Amino acid sequence: MTDRIFFVGTNTGVGKTALVCSLLRWSRAQGLAVAPFKPAQSGDEELPTDVDRLLEASGIETIHSMSACPLSYPEPVAPGIAEDPAPFLRPPAANVDPLPDALELTRTRLETWELQREADIVFIEGAGGLHVPMPGGTWQPEWIRALADHVVVVASSGLGTINHTLLTLDALDDEGFDVLGIYFVDPDTEEDPSREDNAQIVATARGVNILGRLPFLDAPDGKGPKDLLAPLLEALRSRSVPTEP
Repeated sequence: MTDRIFFVGTNTGVGKTALVCSLLRWSRAQGLAVAPFKPAQSGDEELPTDVDRLLEASGIETIHSMSACPLSYPEPVAPGIAEDPAPFLRPPAANVDPLPDALELTRTRLETWELQREADIVFIEGAGGLHVPMPGGTWQPEWIRALADHVVVVASSGLGTINHTLLTLDALDDEGFDVLGIYFVDPDTEEDPSREDNAQIVATARGVNILGRLPFLDAPDGKGPKDLLAPLLEALRSRSVPTEP
């Protein structure tokens, strides 16, 4: 059975794609059957697109981009707004069919893609933060629930991340999602004294697993100097171990 892990950011631009690319490169180096998937992307006129970067990190040709990313929009706004903003501008915006055509299509494409890739694990990269408008007049939590088994949070390591990360964790908990842990990503090489303690403060406040910290990379799709995949695989294995009666 394939394990599906959904990577959600605390905001847009926190380094989600760079982090997932790094994990994919480590997976590839270790000979693991891990495939990337991005349900929807927007702002795809800028090349390479996010899904192109994910595929390249996986060693998969970008001709498969439509299989790895079923929904793509050129405008650089949330995918749901790019498709049609109308459902989000009339109340109640969230009161829609929980499995509309766009989500059903994407779920079918994901099932086909993971079979084609013979994947043991699929890394699903979400769009921006948690509460993002998605196609079909839906919100991203519905997509996580329909597509994934587990959630990983990706956060900036710098100043302000404590508030953003705790709010995201609390929202995920309210939704009942299984959070494997958090990765922090350095957005730059500038001095920021808060980076040394932010992760531990978040861990102490919510008892969540810190999976690692990706330093700023000159080549943002590189592996990174440290294997950050191992903590994620360990967290995943811990979910598979039967608990004592």
